[in-house]
Amino acid sequence: MGTPANLLYGPPEYIKIGPYGADEAACTDLGFTDAGVQIVNSKSITKRRVDQVAGAVKASIETIDKQLKVTLQEASLENIRLALGLPSSALANGVLSVGANEGKPGDEPAYYTIYLKGPGPAGGTRHIKIQKAYVDGDITYPMGKANANIEITFELVQDTTQPTAKQWYKITDAAGDTTPPTVTTSTPADNATNVSRSANLTVTFSERIQAGYVNDTYFKLIKATDGTAVACTYALSADGLTVTIDPVPTLDASTAYLLVVSKGIRDMMGNQLAADYIVNFTTGT
Repeated sequence: MGTPANLLYGPPEYIKIGPYGADEAACTDLGFTDAGVQIVNSKSITKRRVDQVAGAVKASIETIDKQLKVTLQEASLENIRLALGLPSSALANGVLSVGANEGKPGDEPAYYTIYLKGPGPAGGTRHIKIQKAYVDGDITYPMGKANANIEITFELVQDTTQPTAKQWYKITDAAGDTTPPTVTTSTPADNATNVSRSANLTVTFSERIQAGYVNDTYFKLIKATDGTAVACTYALSADGLTVTIDPVPTLDASTAYLLVVSKGIRDMMGNQLAADYIVNFTTGT
């Protein structure tokens, strides 16, 4: 089974909802939430043993389930209407009427399109569009209680009228961070001399970099005299800022080396180093 994933970094700026297929401009803002929203993704997988002797196992996805869980800070009649899955005609002149318009067993529920906007990574903005959903689960609405909340669970429906990649929901991040990372310090420093042959090298960045770039494709230690590449191991610090480079074996004595840090390295928002960073140094005896 999958695990819950809060796909907004904090309480959303708004939750807008409208009839299935509605544009965002035509949707209703539901007001503030209590502790944000949560999209829960889960799937169950069955395993079938197809060869008892060889022990081969074939797995197949059995069910896929996606839910949106919202706790609204206001148990207004409009939000109660929505939580019950009633049509807009059920609410008129401050009166919410619950009757045959709630449907009956065997009926299809009302389908909605939902828009969410909230804080994204690095000060940016995250938008989520849920293509198709309906209200599901138990609904309670309080009476005579100040600041009462109302909880609504939406079951997401795969919308096969949309392109394959967008049939559940679509997430769009507007980046707040467009600044490329830089190298702030290195050990040894550029043009250093008498560097210890057995010491590790380090490169520290101005912001966290992606771990997938910490390898010999993006960090190269080269013997300056003949261009020979030096084998190294690499480690990224817990804060994602510093790469430690351990040459294997010990460096040659009184030899010039180049450490080249590739401009292909990216930070967590995908911003790329502006240019290669090169450190020249010479080892001691």
